[in-house]
Amino acid sequence: MSNLNEIRKNYSVFSTDKLLSIAKEIDGLKPEAIVILQEELIKRNELEEVSKITKHLINQKNEQELRNNFNPENYIKEELEAGESIENIKFKLNTMGIDMFDVIKKEQSQENIILNYIESKKLEGESKETIDNDLKENFNVDSHYLNEVKNKLREKGKKNTTIGIVLLVVSIVINIFLLTKGRVSIPAILLFGLGIWKLVQGEHQLRKN
Repeated sequence: MSNLNEIRKNYSVFSTDKLLSIAKEIDGLKPEAIVILQEELIKRNELEEVSKITKHLINQKNEQELRNNFNPENYIKEELEAGESIENIKFKLNTMGIDMFDVIKKEQSQENIILNYIESKKLEGESKETIDNDLKENFNVDSHYLNEVKNKLREKGKKNTTIGIVLLVVSIVINIFLLTKGRVSIPAILLFGLGIWKLVQGEHQLRKN
């Protein structure tokens, strides 16, 4: 309490210019000192500066709450879906002290490890219940997160399978048409190969579920 009284006493004898100068360094003050500074500024009718300090404190509090509730994985996903560029997303995250690629690597690494583990256990003939229990014990993941990973992979598998089938059909139609003309198309053959690859990739992803 004596320390606060000393601060109050000092502020009372400081010039207004000195107090306004202190107000510019508001982030370096303790909350109690800020209150005393505002009280003294009010006495000197520096209401505009008091208002600035209050707004600054509110913004600071809101920013801290946003940081506490911020989910970088969801943010990256939403920004990409909205058409935002990688450069802009990276810049915004950097201003918050977050490395975008560390977030991506962390998320992908954990998912891939879990999914590969599921596949190996299925090949060993383990039941779904046994695998789920092993995942909870070895990777500390709950059923909700595991279902999210599986659903995400299932959607990727369905998408890749569909793309593979479409590419195969299109490439076959193109090749048949060109063969009737006595021609061969390298791009159409490559398209066929791409379709096979997507189909295999999709089936592989679905098999992990």
